Amino acid sequence: KRRVAKGLRDFSYLVMSKVEQKGTTTYNEVSEELVNEIRSSNGGKGTSNIKRRVYDALNVLRAINIISKHKKNISWVGLPQHSAQALEHLKTQKEEILERMRQKRENY
Repeated sequence: KRRVAKGLRDFSYLVMSKVEQKGTTTYNEVSEELVNEIRSSNGGKGTSNIKRRVYDALNVLRAINIISKHKKNISWVGLPQHSAQALEHLKTQKEEILERMRQKRENY
């Protein structure tokens, strides 16, 4: 038996999992599947807001670049990954800032 989402965070996770599983899908496909799953798990109660919550969750995922949308198609982009190059860039920036701080201390 699948756990029923209680908040937007939990619901966003369900939506994210569904989109990741499919790769490319549509809003209607995701919402219909989740409506059916939730109806079967709780006897059909409280499904009136599911489509709106799917829409909200998709907007959250799109805003943080986990999914992309082109016309009606929603595609899985993936969770953000920090590359080694990005890490090296941050280390370089840190060293530059620390060096400037040392120079300012010496000049005052």
